[in-house]
Order: sequence, then C-alpha cells, then structure tokens
Amino acid sequence: MSKHTPGPWTIDFEPFTRSEEHGGGPALSARVYGAGPVYRGSVVSMQDAGHIEGITSDELRANAKLVAAAPDLLAALRSARDGLKWYQDRFPEAIDGSDDEAMDEIDRAITKAEGRA
Repeated sequence: MSKHTPGPWTIDFEPFTRSEEHGGGPALSARVYGAGPVYRGSVVSMQDAGHIEGITSDELRANAKLVAAAPDLLAALRSARDGLKWYQDRFPEAIDGSDDEAMDEIDRAITKAEGRA
C-alpha cells in the first residue's frame, strides 16, 4: 500500500458551462490538491450533476471540503487513539465498554483510510 499525498489539501472551485450534450447550463467542478510549493496534480476532481438530479453545487462544495479535510481527520483520529490508549493503560479501573467501542470505531476508520479494509 502506498502512502497518501501529504496534507494539508486545498480546494479549487471552478465554474464552467456544461456542454449541450450533457444538458448545458452552468456547473461547478472542484479539484483537491496536495501540499507543497510545486504542483503535483489533483488528489480528486469532481463535478456537480444537478442537471440529472444528482449531486448539486452545494453538495459538491460540502463533499470537496470533507475530502480536503481527510489528512487532518486521519491525524486527529490517530491522536485520539493514542490519547485513549494512554488513558486506558493508566486508569484501567475507570474503563467501561464505551472506551472499547470508541477504540474499535477509531481503528476501523483508520484502517479504512489507510486502505487496509
């Protein structure tokens, strides 16, 4: 498994006009780029599909923001896992089942983000 493009990731929203064969009219695309002073390509590129009752421009913007936050979210999950593990190791008498459930959820999300699921 290869590593993901380092964060932070940024978003470039670009309005465009859809071709007539694709319904015509205004549309929006979004590209998410990786960090670094040199352009390395887009991490993901997406377009709205409101013309076919699909993803709207507002939904596209929200999706792009979520995708761009992925490296930060993964880092936060790793930090939360480390903090919870530290707590569990030092205060075993204070642990209830919810701690294990939270750790399992965190581990599943990290595994999925790392492509091991």
